[in-house]
Amino acid sequence: FDSIEHLEEIMLPSTIKEVQNEVIVKCNKLERLIIPDSIEIMHRNSIKSCDKLKSIKCKRQLLKYIPKNQIVELIMTHVEKKLKQDDFKGFDNLISLTLPSNVNELPKEIFKEGYCPQLEELSCSSELLNSLTQEQRNKLKTIHFPYEKEITKDIVNNLQNIYDIKVA
Repeated sequence: FDSIEHLEEIMLPSTIKEVQNEVIVKCNKLERLIIPDSIEIMHRNSIKSCDKLKSIKCKRQLLKYIPKNQIVELIMTHVEKKLKQDDFKGFDNLISLTLPSNVNELPKEIFKEGYCPQLEELSCSSELLNSLTQEQRNKLKTIHFPYEKEITKDIVNNLQNIYDIKVA
């Protein structure tokens, strides 16, 4: 995918196990990248000079290989272990975060400078939302509950700045 001029989205096939160095380079219109869970190895310079890349869908283990500072939307597909603070370091422009259903807690510094300070849209389980501090909840504008069948009053209490709530 070197210098493909009009490419806006790449969805890597699930048959791929490894992404070599400089596989996705200078795709100036690339906005979305979907990396399947089948990828076991990804190199540090796999994605390079794709300045318009704003949205990534991938598993937690691959976060260290993506250009975090330009990503606005992150969709995490698989988290084997608890999320760590360093998983989110450098996501300075991240606005929207989607987490898998098994994630029920975020690192304490998630909304602080250097760790998603712009985050305002969260797609998660109600259990995760309940684990957030009131200060963290106040920064959110949109909440999506893709795993819930119904939402009870206690789940949405104290959501002072929310403009939009979506349920599966």
